[in-house]
Amino acid sequence: MRRAFELELRVISHRVLVLLVLMGCTAISAGVAVAVSADPLFAVLGSLLVVAYWLLELLTLRLAEQGSFSNALVAALGGMVLRMGLVVGALILIGVLAREEFATAALAFLGTFTVYIFLRLYIQASGDGRMVTG
Repeated sequence: MRRAFELELRVISHRVLVLLVLMGCTAISAGVAVAVSADPLFAVLGSLLVVAYWLLELLTLRLAEQGSFSNALVAALGGMVLRMGLVVGALILIGVLAREEFATAALAFLGTFTVYIFLRLYIQASGDGRMVTG
């Protein structure tokens, strides 16, 4: 019982850590955008795409844990398509509506996503072997 409680606390703290790091990256990308005279709104939008990606990943993991293997496979593949569709669709929309600021949003997304991937790998490597996405 105590082990399960400690594990649940660690998973919650990982999620809080990921959210804090992503919010920090969002603030840094806005600061960099101001420093290079770009629109910080689009830098924030690009970084917040990573937060949306992470939240959809958590939802997908939650759905995949429930039910059979085939349901988990459908949830995982559907979640992957949904996450990529969200990011690509949002970046295309930014590119069409605000062509000059596309690079700002795309670079902010890329920088924040890179930090997220490294943080996710660190969390998984330091965990107990379970799939923990944040």
